[in-house]
Amino acid sequence: MNRQLQIHMLTLCLLVLLTASCKQDDCGSPAEYSSEMIVFTSPYTLTRSDALRYGSFRSGDKVGVLGFCKAENGGMNYSSSPWNTKKVFCIPEVFYNQQLTYSEAGLWTYQWNEVGHVENLHPWYNDPEYTYSFFAYYPYAEIADDGLGTIHNQNRVSMGTVRISGKEVKGDPTITYTMPFEGSGELDWQLVPDLMLAYKIDHQMNDGPVGLNFRHLLCAFEFKVNNYNLEVVTISSLKVSGNNFYKEVTVKGQQSGYDIGTGRYSGTFDVLSTYNEKGFVCPPGEKREGSDEVIPATVSITTDGSVGPEGDPVDLLFIPNEHGKLTADDNESLYLNVTVDGYQKDVSMNLKDATFKAGVRSIFSINIVGNDIYLQVETDGNWNDGGDSDISFE
Repeated sequence: MNRQLQIHMLTLCLLVLLTASCKQDDCGSPAEYSSEMIVFTSPYTLTRSDALRYGSFRSGDKVGVLGFCKAENGGMNYSSSPWNTKKVFCIPEVFYNQQLTYSEAGLWTYQWNEVGHVENLHPWYNDPEYTYSFFAYYPYAEIADDGLGTIHNQNRVSMGTVRISGKEVKGDPTITYTMPFEGSGELDWQLVPDLMLAYKIDHQMNDGPVGLNFRHLLCAFEFKVNNYNLEVVTISSLKVSGNNFYKEVTVKGQQSGYDIGTGRYSGTFDVLSTYNEKGFVCPPGEKREGSDEVIPATVSITTDGSVGPEGDPVDLLFIPNEHGKLTADDNESLYLNVTVDGYQKDVSMNLKDATFKAGVRSIFSINIVGNDIYLQVETDGNWNDGGDSDISFE
């Protein structure tokens, strides 16, 4: 057992001991509630997957949660029934857009200060037979009374909107994300979040902490350079453009897929927009000792321009339709455009024959061999179905 897992298990044990030691009389919880608290966890090695942006959740990341339990109809109490039986009588009375904050080792913290709170956390109801269902989304947005909220980055710039079903709406909740782009023009890839959803149904108090396993709704483009030459090369321009990208996505309850709305946007993503016009510099390859063979220098294009493992890869995130297409014209207008200083200029790659899958990263390789440039795209990541879509040209 590694040290991180030991810490994780110790933390959970402390939480259990804390809840067991807190009695109703000294914690202020009314008889309706148990003395045990609702606690959330996520597998810290399987959350924000390497298949898309970054890796694991980071300290301070926030998600929103809706929680359901009580259900009554015609004088009958269905609170102990399975979700799919009682949901038509349920509203999110346990949590409505409750903010959870990621701490460490897969643990989420939150503040709940309503009547019956225990140490600023929500206790379970006193009946251990009651079943609970939770629906979560990332990243968190403050929601107005109409169910609409705006996701903001650290500079308070909009990253799109989230709309969730209302506090009094019964049944499976709906969550809709809408991209922040309007019309057409230059697009900032940094304004699209790594949208994720999770749910846990029919959880009971004696099941312990609520595990939230998140899935990605968007697909990702990442880029790397393979330099087979013995001199430094500079990528001075790298852009992705298209017409009528899909703009909004809606998920209802436990829906395994999603529905695409009518909104569209067009324009160009400048992958190197954070490089202050200096371009991305790739180091030279190395000649294998005793041979004319060149071992290529292979580096990912990162957000900070670094060529080491410390840099986060640049990710362009899109909504694919059920056929794996990103635009309403089936990728006819979807192009990758690359300029390598001192080599071919303004090289374009049309992606009409390529398909993409939600939750899967596609790696675009820029291969520089002598004076020739070859482009290739292939899928990667934990949800890869084994099929590669390779396109290359000179």
